[in-house]
Amino acid sequence: MEKYVKLLTLLSTILLIISGCSPKIYPVQRDTVTQVRTEIVERLVRDTVEVTLPQDSVHVQTRDTMSVLRIKTAISEASVSGGVLTHSLYSNPAYKPEIEVIYKDRVEYRDTVIRTGSTEVVEVERELSGWQKAMMSGGYILLGAAVLLVVLGILKWRKVI
Repeated sequence: MEKYVKLLTLLSTILLIISGCSPKIYPVQRDTVTQVRTEIVERLVRDTVEVTLPQDSVHVQTRDTMSVLRIKTAISEASVSGGVLTHSLYSNPAYKPEIEVIYKDRVEYRDTVIRTGSTEVVEVERELSGWQKAMMSGGYILLGAAVLLVVLGILKWRKVI
């Protein structure tokens, strides 16, 4: 029974040594890749805007044959010629009304694409050393045999086997 325990311990030690010398592969894994496409559509909508003009009035009495009245938005001229009253009214070209129009018509489309679990291989710039190349081309078996011989030699030297 003692022989089997020692053999099992020896075997598990050798397997642990061999598995511990294996090269590590670290793949670059992109768990989540998110692509967002945003499209903004703006539309120009033609509409009628009603503007309330400021209330303004001027009154003039004169004995002259001509009279001119001015307010912010209009100019009025009246004249009497040969017993006939002529009156004209026109808008003031210097008047620029300030109109604030707030109108927002905007549509946004958002598309989201999520990819999971894609693995990407990354090339390493540095080449393997001679020891690494030898290990990869069968060195694991040779190393395991060498360790086994060393362990068996130690056990024989201690006269266990």
